Amino acid sequence: MKNIINFGFRMEFCHAFGIAMATIFISACSTAPTHSTDIGYAELSTLQQQGKAYLIDVRSVEERQIDCVTETDALVQYGPDRFSSVTSEQESAHFIEQVRKMNTTGKEIILLCQYGVRSAFARQALSTVDIPSRSIKGGCLNSSR
Repeated sequence: MKNIINFGFRMEFCHAFGIAMATIFISACSTAPTHSTDIGYAELSTLQQQGKAYLIDVRSVEERQIDCVTETDALVQYGPDRFSSVTSEQESAHFIEQVRKMNTTGKEIILLCQYGVRSAFARQALSTVDIPSRSIKGGCLNSSR
């Protein structure tokens, strides 16, 4: 009987722990930028053919060793070289300043990175100063081009 009670306690604990971890995970995900303004390669190609896209590669120099798009309008790294580190306010402000200097009149700003994460955060940074932009869904490693 003691083993049954002990087992029941373990089950309740595991269930409560699982719910707590799921809550933490959902909370963390809700602070990440949403991908509602993602763009696919087909739409990017159409915009480029129409002369309506301004493509900015936001990858680090190391990440740019993987060739994925030949026609970018600008190379402006967003965040630190190793993106697992947090982007500082100074890095974000520098990125925004560089984008503001670009002549993007009449074009959509499209951001490109390796996996789509760095560009989503760059898009979020630009949105804080009312600069609309879109991010390539899945980045340049997206196999559904």
